[in-house]
Amino acid sequence: MKLAANDPTLNVKVKTRSKRKGGYPPWTDEDMAKFEVAMFSDSVVSRATRDAMWTSQKTSDGKETGYALGWGTGKELGVIDVSHGGGQQGTSTFIMMIPERRAGVVVLMNIDGADSSGLAKELMKILLGAEK
Repeated sequence: MKLAANDPTLNVKVKTRSKRKGGYPPWTDEDMAKFEVAMFSDSVVSRATRDAMWTSQKTSDGKETGYALGWGTGKELGVIDVSHGGGQQGTSTFIMMIPERRAGVVVLMNIDGADSSGLAKELMKILLGAEK
């Protein structure tokens, strides 16, 4: 099928403002920060459930995968961290938490393909440095 130059399907504009993260409500950075606080205070899920969600899965030979139940896990900054990133056309997002320090950062960017995880890690370094 060949489209004519004036066909309206060639003129579609993407409205990212109306898009929702993974089908969820359009949360703000403040909402995401409140979510972090709620996760740390065990008001979203129980501590046992949270710990299970944030425990790295293991391969059949016992090696950690670095991936828990929907969360990435690591120790890149010298302490155990959990994180989750996402994005779609026009957005890049990342949430990162350090459970033992009850510290978290949220990065919401209005550009797709941006290094939101890198920015989150740099912000977390600053936050952890400020705690010393």
